[in-house]
Amino acid sequence: MFNWYRKWRLKQLLKLQSELAAENEANKPQLQRVMSEESDKFRDSKEPWVTIIGDTISEEGIQLALDWNDAFVKYLKTQGVTGADDTQVVQHWLAMISRQAADKLSENYEQIENKVNEYQ
Repeated sequence: MFNWYRKWRLKQLLKLQSELAAENEANKPQLQRVMSEESDKFRDSKEPWVTIIGDTISEEGIQLALDWNDAFVKYLKTQGVTGADDTQVVQHWLAMISRQAADKLSENYEQIENKVNEYQ
């Protein structure tokens, strides 16, 4: 009975999705400029700084593009993170926090599973 409405609504949603994608694409140069200005401001800072400047999500996984300053690498080294060069130091740090996040999620999952089992 309401099949016509569903089709119309789907058409409207697809149109809006297309418009949003076009708007995002149009704003991309401005966003990149602002991000570049922000990066330039912090790159010379004496305070440790790191930011995500890009990401790619695919079937192979997630790839992150990071930007950081020398103070961030120095901070990581004082915390015991090692690597052959600055890029490797940051990659090791990212691997460490990824592992910690995965461990925490696994721990939380086990706690939830235990609670569910208590109620069964």
